[in-house]
Amino acid sequence: MSSDDWDLADRYRQLVELMPDGVVVHQDGLIVYANASTGRLTGTEARQMLGRHILDFIHPDSRSALLERVAQLEGSSGPSAPTRVHLMRDDGDVTAIESVSVRTSWQGRPAMQAIMRDLTHQLAAEDALRYQGTLVQHVSNAIIATDLSGHVTSWNPAAEKIFDLSWETVRGRPIGQLIGPDLDPRHLVESGPLVREVAGSHVVVNGRASRLSEKDGYVLMCSDETAQRTAEARFSTVFRSLDTGLLLIDEQATILLVNPAASRFLQQKESALVGQSVNDLIFMREDGQQQTVVGEDVFAARAQDVRPTSHLGYRRPDGTEGWYSVAVRALPSQGRSRSAVISLSDVSERRQFVQKLHHAAHHDALTGLPNRAYMLDYLPPLLQQVEACGQVLVVLFIDLDNFKLINDSLGHDVGDEALQLVGRRLKDTVRQADVVARLGGDEFLVLATLDQESQATLLAERILDALGQPLTGRLAGLQLQASLGIVVSHPADSTEARNPTDLIRDADAAMYVAKSRGRNRTVIFDEALHTTLIRRIQLEADLREALAAGSLWVAYQPIFDLRTGACAKAEALVRWNHPTLGPISPLEFIAIAEQSDLIHQVGEFVLDTACRDARLLREQGFPNLRMSVNMSLRQVDRAGIIDVIYATLERHRLVPAALCLEVTESTIAADDLASVRIFQTLSEKGIHLSIDDFGTGYSSLARLLNLKVNQLKIDRSFVTDLPVEPDNRLIVEGIIALAHALDLEVVAEGVENREQLDVLRGLGCDHVQGYYFARPSAIHEFIPAVGQAKSLSDPG
Repeated sequence: MSSDDWDLADRYRQLVELMPDGVVVHQDGLIVYANASTGRLTGTEARQMLGRHILDFIHPDSRSALLERVAQLEGSSGPSAPTRVHLMRDDGDVTAIESVSVRTSWQGRPAMQAIMRDLTHQLAAEDALRYQGTLVQHVSNAIIATDLSGHVTSWNPAAEKIFDLSWETVRGRPIGQLIGPDLDPRHLVESGPLVREVAGSHVVVNGRASRLSEKDGYVLMCSDETAQRTAEARFSTVFRSLDTGLLLIDEQATILLVNPAASRFLQQKESALVGQSVNDLIFMREDGQQQTVVGEDVFAARAQDVRPTSHLGYRRPDGTEGWYSVAVRALPSQGRSRSAVISLSDVSERRQFVQKLHHAAHHDALTGLPNRAYMLDYLPPLLQQVEACGQVLVVLFIDLDNFKLINDSLGHDVGDEALQLVGRRLKDTVRQADVVARLGGDEFLVLATLDQESQATLLAERILDALGQPLTGRLAGLQLQASLGIVVSHPADSTEARNPTDLIRDADAAMYVAKSRGRNRTVIFDEALHTTLIRRIQLEADLREALAAGSLWVAYQPIFDLRTGACAKAEALVRWNHPTLGPISPLEFIAIAEQSDLIHQVGEFVLDTACRDARLLREQGFPNLRMSVNMSLRQVDRAGIIDVIYATLERHRLVPAALCLEVTESTIAADDLASVRIFQTLSEKGIHLSIDDFGTGYSSLARLLNLKVNQLKIDRSFVTDLPVEPDNRLIVEGIIALAHALDLEVVAEGVENREQLDVLRGLGCDHVQGYYFARPSAIHEFIPAVGQAKSLSDPG
């Protein structure tokens, strides 16, 4: 070979070495030559590939295709068709190549030469194109391509859906004729994005266009904003129709958006509100202090966190006042400037309703005066006030005397009118700073702050005088009187002594003492009354325990028939032996029971025990004995009292005539029509009625006849001095004559000596009872006591 031939071969080798494509020569399958690019494709240096089999570098999936191609080159002098092959790299990766093979010779022997082009970047570009094509086909936005003259060259499925035109229909046609000239990308490039409704439909699109290149034309992208615009329209409708006021503000508290409800609440036009600071709107708290709506902490909280709702007042331009439930919530910023929404709910009517409920709960409906609940709330701060000023607080408890008579005789409407008049007279009598309340029924309370304790009595006298002034109208002829209890609280008093509940209770106790002393008078609560009250409270608690424990018992005092000398009747008398105080006077504990609900339990206990024991006595030698049981007005007024009496008689198998109910003369003189009907019903059923303490009250002959009374009981006050007091003798003689004229029996109680007995016998009295014959005794001692009683004929 000449030197020129060597030079040519060398240049050829250098050219092959510098080729970007891989060149490999293999002979009988073994690699005899590989250029540097081949080494880069396989990840193995070219010189290290020499001597290795060509299939060592071919992916198993590509080997059969390679062998088939080599076999096709047998007897052919041309190159093979380009074939895609995957090479196996030493690092485990796979490289895609395009290979062309041709027959050649190497060192005088036949060989195969393969030229390999790296397809990595080409395949990546193809993948990207496929992805972009797929994306274009599946995106929700319409993507339309046109040439420079505006004719459609591409129309994706989203465009078909949005514009309701198929690709076959639009291909090559002018875009302006299809979807309108304003969406022609040639115009949009100049004018910018456009939002409009597609002609002939309700679809709203947002169109944007760009130029691809000087020769490739334009691309138009249209997003379907129908749903968004519909949602915005609905939001706007809801926003503007809500009864809740809404204000959208930015980070500087500037109002950006206002709905009509907020404009109406604030009595300002929307245009006037937008742009001003929400903190320029003057809101106020319950205490009248100004309150800013948006503080610095609004945007410090997490987005969507709602600040605690507060009720704030707002002074409207017309001078009226509205109250709103105000809530502030920061909105998610999502990279944009921060904002918040303020909601205003009108609670003015609700607040007025609550205030009315509060007023109704703390005021008397009839008189409009404060009630007990109001006074209990008002007293604590008033006590602090008078303590700071060094004054005394006077609590006056006022209870009308015999008010029930007005209600029962003239009707409740007249009674209500009287109560309203009392409220007005009390308010007119006290100072403006003093407080008058109605506690209920005919009970009133006055709170007055005075400089000296002595002024309390003067105030009470003015009140009694004002109440006693002549009445007019339907109240003409009546006279209002009241009993007053007074408590004076000094600044130096202990906290316990200044308890509001205790102050009212003590004034109430003083009022009851005033009533017991003759009514229409005043009593000031003092230490002695306090001691009495403490005892009463303790006894009431102990009496409850005694009832629960069965510690009460019933004693019986026989009543003798003056004509036969026999024990014809017995009076049941309740007794209580206190575990520490010993026997408690019935006058004391029955009065306590009367002032509480205990009288009903005590009364039913006595009735049941007396009927049980009456049955026992009738079976043990007193077959016709009639048992007398005392009954108070409060017991009679209790609902269902008739059923209780009948059930008790039936339970102990007693006939009605075996029971005599004793009621005081003051009870039947109370003019209680309901009680009268109860007494009439009991009498008609055969139960006997007796008027106890007759001569001490104000009962009328008509009342005695209406009640069908069976017996009058002469009070012991007339019997005590009967032998020596002519007046008493005349009274007793008159009572007996009256009773007999009305066909009533007469019992004289409190007979303690022979002289009293003889006078009573001489006046024609029917029955007697007293210590002269027998003291009250327990049931097991009753029969012996009757046997040991002095004979009515015994001279003493």
